[in-house]
Amino acid sequence: MHPIVSRPLHRFVTVIADYRLLPDMKFPDPVIDIRDATSWVVGHIDEVNADVDVKADIENFFIMGHSAGAAIVASLLLMPSVLSEEVKPRIRGAILMAAVYHFDTKVVDIPPPTISAYYGPPEDVKKNVPLSLLNQASDEAVRSLPDVMLVVSEFEAPGVLESHGDFRKALQGRLGK
Repeated sequence: MHPIVSRPLHRFVTVIADYRLLPDMKFPDPVIDIRDATSWVVGHIDEVNADVDVKADIENFFIMGHSAGAAIVASLLLMPSVLSEEVKPRIRGAILMAAVYHFDTKVVDIPPPTISAYYGPPEDVKKNVPLSLLNQASDEAVRSLPDVMLVVSEFEAPGVLESHGDFRKALQGRLGK
């Protein structure tokens, strides 16, 4: 009898990028950090693929973020002047998990001083949160978005669930699907 060898159908190369944190940054610094990390991977694919059996497909990749990271990825995709034309068409999809896309809910557990430390004064908060970036984006920018998968747990804080629902509804409305 011969042993059964199981081989995965798909393999993944994962790159975990970091971004600056408060108090040493302001919006859009973390968005720029993720843009730069993504651009670095695209520009250094030979280094990324060195000494690994699975080669990264840099022409067809996904970008993912959780919580603040998801809000940063959403902002990156919705700020067309930030994401380079070399990287943007290579992003096949985005996975956004448990983000807060706006602060117009009374139950988001983020202290107002933290929000203003990141975004600045209230008018900048209102203008630069991911939901506002989506609402302000041109039709062309929205149509050029990669596939987006929004993920949230049923046990998220109510403010996260409300914000997620608002972003999902706005994205569906803009995409028509």
